[in-house]
Amino acid sequence: MNTIIQFLKSQLDPFSEEVEKISSTEKDIEPLNKLFSNTSSIVCQCKHLKIQPRIQRGQIWTVKNEYDDFQCCLQKTSHPFIVLINSDLNDIGGESFVRVYVISPFIEMATSSDEVCEDPSIIGFLFLVETWNDQPILTEILDEYIGYYELKPESILRSKVFELAAEPFSEHPKTEKLSEAQRQFRDVEISRAKYINHSVVSLLSFLENIQSTDAGVVMSIFGSVEYPKFFIGHNEILPILALVAKSVIDTEDRYLLMENESLPFKIYIRKNEEGFIISVESPEKMELYSNSKEVIAGISNKEKTVFANLRPGKYTLHVEKIKQPIKIRLK
Repeated sequence: MNTIIQFLKSQLDPFSEEVEKISSTEKDIEPLNKLFSNTSSIVCQCKHLKIQPRIQRGQIWTVKNEYDDFQCCLQKTSHPFIVLINSDLNDIGGESFVRVYVISPFIEMATSSDEVCEDPSIIGFLFLVETWNDQPILTEILDEYIGYYELKPESILRSKVFELAAEPFSEHPKTEKLSEAQRQFRDVEISRAKYINHSVVSLLSFLENIQSTDAGVVMSIFGSVEYPKFFIGHNEILPILALVAKSVIDTEDRYLLMENESLPFKIYIRKNEEGFIISVESPEKMELYSNSKEVIAGISNKEKTVFANLRPGKYTLHVEKIKQPIKIRLK
């Protein structure tokens, strides 16, 4: 069991809280690495549907191994997450999310009251449902549907007790008797799950910084999160007033302006009935890609390039003389 704890601690992601350094030999860790490698291949082999079903309670999904969060920052995990949907679809700021339980192959870490599935035909191996590890997740980072599992009634009741307890995730109900290894396992699994709930945390941060009621934009420039400033005409509107700001004249220009000392040009973002418009004041050759890697056609002249009719979503701007791409989220 100590080897399992050491393995999981070694896989904690950079944004997770710091944990103590651990020592383990390659001989100890190799079987566990193989387990996760085999898990990935088994999951790929046992997909039930070619077309993804509508997300609903009881489904088991894999989670993307990497994703751009809502502030355009790349997040990665060192080994796959598998989750069980335990709520109906919900909405935050127009974005879909659900609550999930993390699924673990380490059934030896289960307590007598934990939910363990001993039917390997569901996803290819026996698994532990971490009903004590309840996390919110944006549905956009769910990857593949791989099966369906219905919790036992007593597990559902216990999970509701966890919710009513309203204690921090890292604390366990006093009535639960855990060995030291089981306690450490739960703490590490909850820390690892920050990769999942970060998808929602980053959305909430975006909504706190959104520039106006009808348009919000965030960019990642050389790894730094930047929110363009909001203008009406030539007047910058402060964040505290931006959400309720109105033009004195209906035809007065409203736009977002991105100025950064690392960029040799300005980026303007506007919105009309057809969608967003991105104008880059530079004669440099550039390309804009959608989240699906499709090239967006732009109109260029000697002074600038304009990309029009853009729908809300994620985009990547590649400028010939800029080494790193500029990631953009429009909402």
